[in-house]
Amino acid sequence: ENPVQLSSHDWMPPMTAGIPPWNQPHITQRDVANGAWNVRVVRGGRYALTLRERPAAAKFVLPAKEAQIQIGDQEKLSQEVAKDATGVPFELDLAAGETQIKTWLIEPDGKSRGAYYVDVEYLPQAKGKTPE
Repeated sequence: ENPVQLSSHDWMPPMTAGIPPWNQPHITQRDVANGAWNVRVVRGGRYALTLRERPAAAKFVLPAKEAQIQIGDQEKLSQEVAKDATGVPFELDLAAGETQIKTWLIEPDGKSRGAYYVDVEYLPQAKGKTPE
């Protein structure tokens, strides 16, 4: 699908981490947890990924000061969370194939949890560019 929304219900955490936040009470209580999504990228190219604690329609303001994302074994990317932001956008090139996506939302006190939701959208190529 394009776009698609990933949710923490589908995290694949280590066995020692327990059950990921899978229902709304877990989300509204803001469970401190994290995990990775196992994904299959069908079409390689440029993607917009927006990290959130709640679906976009909720307009929930993030209390985090920093957001991080890591795709597979690539370098972790980080950016500051804007004041009153409800999501943190990243644009990344994703190769076709299977990989993992892991996220972090880090609060001013250092507490960290994964983004419970990530909106993923394939970005069409600019005119004149050939696919890779």
